[in-house]
Amino acid sequence: MPQAWAHRAGLVKLQENGTRLVHDAPQDWLAIMEAFARWCIAYDEGQTHVIATLFTDDASYMVTEGSSAAQVSLLGRDAIVAGVTRALLQKGD
Repeated sequence: MPQAWAHRAGLVKLQENGTRLVHDAPQDWLAIMEAFARWCIAYDEGQTHVIATLFTDDASYMVTEGSSAAQVSLLGRDAIVAGVTRALLQKGD
């Protein structure tokens, strides 16, 4: 898969370390970082009940690889949790 496809497609705009990425209140920034950390740990530990709390009822979730074309596209919390559960079963660790 080509390197930096998401950056070239305008989907990722990663800045150098020390660059402020958002201009929101610190509490908002911390809440975003905590949600991201919870996603990472919950996914790694297979804790789908925690993953469910990270999404709204009408959330959308897309998985891409190598391009901006979605390989998986899910709509709604229940569909997202079901999709993550399937992915975790395939992951097998």
